Amino acid sequence: MGAGAMILRGCSPKERADWLRPTPIIPPTPLLMPTTAPTQHPTASPSLTLTPAETTTASAIPTATSTPTPFPTWTPTPTATPSATLLHDFQVPADGTFCQLRHDFENPAWDYKPRSSSYGPGSPNAALPETIPFQPFNGEDFVRLTEEMQWFHFGLLAKANPDLTKAELKARWRALTVNSVAFTDKHSIDYGTRFRDGDKTKNYKDYILGENMSNRRPIAWKAISTGGNLVKIVSAPRTIEAIDFTKPLPSIDEVWEKPWLIHWATEETLDLLPFTATVDGEQRKVWRVSPFPQMRPVGTPFPIWGRGGLNRIRSTTSLKRIANGQTFSPYVP
Repeated sequence: MGAGAMILRGCSPKERADWLRPTPIIPPTPLLMPTTAPTQHPTASPSLTLTPAETTTASAIPTATSTPTPFPTWTPTPTATPSATLLHDFQVPADGTFCQLRHDFENPAWDYKPRSSSYGPGSPNAALPETIPFQPFNGEDFVRLTEEMQWFHFGLLAKANPDLTKAELKARWRALTVNSVAFTDKHSIDYGTRFRDGDKTKNYKDYILGENMSNRRPIAWKAISTGGNLVKIVSAPRTIEAIDFTKPLPSIDEVWEKPWLIHWATEETLDLLPFTATVDGEQRKVWRVSPFPQMRPVGTPFPIWGRGGLNRIRSTTSLKRIANGQTFSPYVP
C-alpha cells in the first residue's frame, strides 16, 4: 500500500477552500453506481426481507485455527489494464485479538449464500453491499460527519488513489455519498430532493463539495461495515476498536496501516466461483466478492468511527476469528 501521503489534517480554511473552488464537479459515470439495496424483485416471495435475524446474545467467538486455510487461488478473466491496481492484501497484527467480518456466503444469517440469491436465480438485483450492522453504545445509527471527519475520509480516498485529480476525487466522493448509497442512506446532500414533497431542510451539509452550507446538520455515516474486513476485539465478544470522533483525529498516515480502523467497501455478487471453502466445519459454495464501484479499481476505503474509540458489532454471527500474522483480503478471490 505504497500510495503517496495525502494529509488534510490541519489544513487552513483557505487551503480547504482551494479544494472547493478551482475545479468543477465531474458528474459520476455509470461505473459509479448506487449500491443501496433495491426494491424487492416482483417475483420474490412477499415474506422475504433484506434484514437477517439479529443475534444480540453474547455468544463466544470461534477460536482461530493455528493453520488458517485461505480461499483457494483463482485468477479471474483479465479486463482492461487500469492505471491503478486493487489494494487487497493486508496482514493481521502479531498481537491482539482479531476477527474478520463474514461474507454473505459465510454467514448463517444469510443461509451461507449471497443475500441477492433470495430473489432467485437470474435476478437483476445483484451486487448488494455486504453490510454488517454495528450497535453503538448509545444507540446511534448514524454519526454526523463534522468538517474534520469529512476531510479525513476524503483524505483516505486521495491516499488510496493519488493519481486522481481534485475534480475526479470530488466526483468519487459525490458518488459515495449520494442519497441512495448504503453508508449515507437518507442522510445526504440531496435527501429532500429525492422524494416527492421532500423536506429540503434535510439536504445535509457537505464540506467537501461546499453544498448546503447553511444547514447546521452535516451529512451522516451509517453505523455499518462490510464483509471481509478486519476488526480488533477489545472486549469479548463484540466490542471493537474504532477511531474516536470525539477527539482530534489522527493523521491519515497514523491509521493507514491499521486495517481494523480503515475498512474497504465490499459488495456480494451472484458470480459462483469454481471452488469451495470450509465454513463452520462444512464445505460451502463460494461467490465472488467485489469492491464498491466508486473508487475502482483501487477499492473504496472508509473509517470505522466510534464514540470513545469503541464500537460494537451487532451480532456475533457476523464474526469469525482470524489468526495473528495471517494475510487476508476483503475481497474474493
